[in-house]
Amino acid sequence: MSRPCSFDGKTDVVTGGTSGIGARTAWRFAEAGASVVALEAADPHAPVHPGIRCVEFHVTDSEALTRRIRALPRVDALANGVGISRHADEYRMDQFERVLNVNLTSVMRASDAALPALSVNGGSIVNLASCSPGASFVTGAIVPVDGGYSTV
Repeated sequence: MSRPCSFDGKTDVVTGGTSGIGARTAWRFAEAGASVVALEAADPHAPVHPGIRCVEFHVTDSEALTRRIRALPRVDALANGVGISRHADEYRMDQFERVLNVNLTSVMRASDAALPALSVNGGSIVNLASCSPGASFVTGAIVPVDGGYSTV
């Protein structure tokens, strides 16, 4: 089957791959021919595709995350799509730390764990992010954004 962007024979890892943007990324990789490992907590809307293996996993378990990725025989691409939002609760220190652990620390851990395999195959890391549709957080205020996404 001819594809405009072929990932035939490639193994791609997607953190946050069972919901939202991560799930759609996993689906697109699989549709392009990749074997996809989608890492994330269980989600009833996880993508169902013969090319996607969903692995229930909590990315905040740093040691397990590193072991899981390094155990893969091959990694050609890593898409970090994991992310959470706690809205106003993010101003509570416990929630702030959780958001940082999921949205930032796990991304660095996954990237570091995948680097040796990516280097062998000339692979890539893609970091994905989004904001709430129609709003952006700027200095603690919610500011309307046309189109629903912001790079602030």
